[in-house]
Amino acid sequence: AKTEGTLNLFDGKFLGPREDLRCDRAQIGDTICFSGDSAFAGGMSLIDCFVSTLDDEINSWPSPGKLILDGFMYNRIIGPCDGKSRIKWLELQPESHLTTEFKPQPYEQLSRVLRDMGQIEAARDVAIAKEDRRRATNKLPTLQEPIHWLFGAIVGFWLAWQQAVMVPNSSVMLASDAWAECQTTAHPTKCWVRDATGGADHPAFYSLIYSLDTLIPIVNLGQESAWTPNVDDGRPFGLIAQVYWWFHTLAGWVIASLLAVTLSRIFRRTH
Repeated sequence: AKTEGTLNLFDGKFLGPREDLRCDRAQIGDTICFSGDSAFAGGMSLIDCFVSTLDDEINSWPSPGKLILDGFMYNRIIGPCDGKSRIKWLELQPESHLTTEFKPQPYEQLSRVLRDMGQIEAARDVAIAKEDRRRATNKLPTLQEPIHWLFGAIVGFWLAWQQAVMVPNSSVMLASDAWAECQTTAHPTKCWVRDATGGADHPAFYSLIYSLDTLIPIVNLGQESAWTPNVDDGRPFGLIAQVYWWFHTLAGWVIASLLAVTLSRIFRRTH
């Protein structure tokens, strides 16, 4: 079926166990409306259906296992747009579509629409839910499973970018004397730090710039080459700072690699 108008099922009732709503391969130019007191106990099938706008409410959603969304396409949503609610909506699909015959298209479609509507956090939550479902299906080759898990963990770390900025620049790790007391063969930095002598030809220590210099690959801000953690003064914090420095530098390369992969995927999708 094809129409340029609206399919209005406002307050529609499909309460019988065999009363299904089937809009498979329908082309609806405007809106499909399931809002109001609509109820679909029997089920809803939207296979390969296209609508311009999806207008629904939580109380109009069918029972678990009764919603078929494979191939359903839409450009805009009027209704719940938060990630938690929409993931619950996706989980109303038949169990096989979420497990053994996993259908990624409903997740990808919803994530794209939410992103286009400016619901970035909700789109992110849906994308993560898709990857979680995909991993749970055990369809990945054995060697790819740990890599996929690691990628998901890195994505979570990257999306919590505030922590990635705040932790390396905390007062404990970067403003303490033990972290600042560094040494190289070129100059004795203990004297430089404590009495500002002997270091006239070397840059002063700036915790934020040092953090950025060790975190961002390739970029050289002159701090990392001049300062290294001091592990020879007999205090255990020097060794802790050294280990953290290794982790901090490695994290920079991991985040940069993840960002490059993400940008390349975005570029491919937009071209």
